[in-house]
Formats: sequence, structure tokens, C-alpha cells
Amino acid sequence: METLTPFLSVVESSVKNSREARNALRAWLDELDRDFPLPEPKPATAYLPTITVVEPTRPDRFHGISPFYADHPEDYRWEYTYGTWGRKVAHFERDLPKAGQVKMNYYYTTGTVQLVYANSYWNDCVDRYGYAPSGVPRRLQETFRDLDSVEFRKLLRNPPTFFGKGI
Repeated sequence: METLTPFLSVVESSVKNSREARNALRAWLDELDRDFPLPEPKPATAYLPTITVVEPTRPDRFHGISPFYADHPEDYRWEYTYGTWGRKVAHFERDLPKAGQVKMNYYYTTGTVQLVYANSYWNDCVDRYGYAPSGVPRRLQETFRDLDSVEFRKLLRNPPTFFGKGI
């Protein structure tokens, strides 16, 4: 309160003399600046939010074992359903426009791929006539071994083009 006393006395004594009041106010503010200095201003970049880029991580689908092929089925719109540790197989599914739902069993240590198609003829017979046709399998499946990486990539992109080429 002592620092306000000279300022208040000047203001009280002479309101008419605004120059004296202004000078007293400046002196008082200078005194405050000396007693309580302001911190150094930070650079403008200090107020920007820090952005950390985190690489997306894919869950370990292959139980710590590096797969046979470098390409990953999830990069080609295959949906991971589950995996079996003992058999070292990962199961994927994908809906295709003309072929319907296709399931893939990927044995990632040997590179063997098994595709399972739903047989639309079998489903049509059950829907129309109420019974399953005799001698017609419910599912069609094919197994592929010894594919090179280019063939595996093509199989992931468009599985029906490989129909009938399995072992």
C-alpha cells in the first residue's frame, strides 16, 4: 500500500493537473516493473501443439513368427477372423461381388493357402426346393502351395481367377 500513497495523494490533491497524475502513474508502473519483472517472452513456436507421428501398428496375427510371404492379407481387404497357434494358421474372410463370401486359411510358416468358396448352386437348391442336392458339395475349396510372391499377391487381389488351379 505504500507504493500507492504518492500516486493517490497526487490524484486527490489535484485532479485538474493531469500531467502530474500521468507522470506519477508512469513512475509507479516503472517501480512495479523493477520490483516484479516480466518473464522473457517465449518464441511463437513454443505455443504450437506438439505433433507426434505414430506409425500404425498391426496386431500380431502370426504369433511372433515371420510369415512366408511379405504381403499381408489385411492390406488387400481380407478381414482377420481368428488364428490357431498349434496349427500355425490364420483365418481370413472377404466378400466378393460375384463369388460371395470367400474364406482363406493361410498357413504362414509353409506358405500354403486354402480358399473356401460357398457353393451358390447348393445354396440355391436349398432355398428353392428345401433340400440339398445329392453329390454336390456345400463348399468348394482349393489349396495352393509353392506360390511365388507375385502369384500370392494376385491371389489376394482376385481369388476367383485362381479357381481350378489349385493342387
